[in-house]
Amino acid sequence: MRPDVDTVESQPKPDFMDVTWTLDSGKRTMEMLVAAKALCALDVQMHLACTGITQAMAADLLSEAVDAGVRSILALRGDAAPGQQTWVPTPGGFKNAGELVSFIRQQHGDFFSIAVAGHPAGHTDSASREEELRYLKAKVDAGADYIVTQIFFKVLPPSLLLCLPPPLMRQKRRSVLERTGVRCTVWCDASLPSPATI
Repeated sequence: MRPDVDTVESQPKPDFMDVTWTLDSGKRTMEMLVAAKALCALDVQMHLACTGITQAMAADLLSEAVDAGVRSILALRGDAAPGQQTWVPTPGGFKNAGELVSFIRQQHGDFFSIAVAGHPAGHTDSASREEELRYLKAKVDAGADYIVTQIFFKVLPPSLLLCLPPPLMRQKRRSVLERTGVRCTVWCDASLPSPATI
């Protein structure tokens, strides 16, 4: 873990560090968040996905975050569980990220800053853009503070811009972009621009 933190310290200081939590990462995620706060003086944000967790598990994880001084959560539905082709709710868990946001607010009020996901290039499971926007609005109405996006390269029509401009990831060299970005574009249904536009 220390080499990872050293890498962060040696780079230009980011505004915050975001660390993914999964059933496999478990305790390691919380240790990374605590180390980033203590050693790098960074604000930290923890992913919390609905995949594979019950409400009781979520309550325990949120309590751990409170004890660790982690005050920012990225609340996600998450990807399909390993070995499954489609996402299905966990019994006793959450049907979508909106339910998770509502649960966090019910349990901890305004203690956490809550981010949710937006999908400018479209979510692979959405039947339509209208349905996608309804889900996004439901997450905001449930108590989300702001929206973060996956990578995208196309300018969006004004009707789809619901809040603050999203963060952008810019790679100047196409070779680097292709090496690091292709896997992400498959997950989020984005497309790489032509070489002439980079």
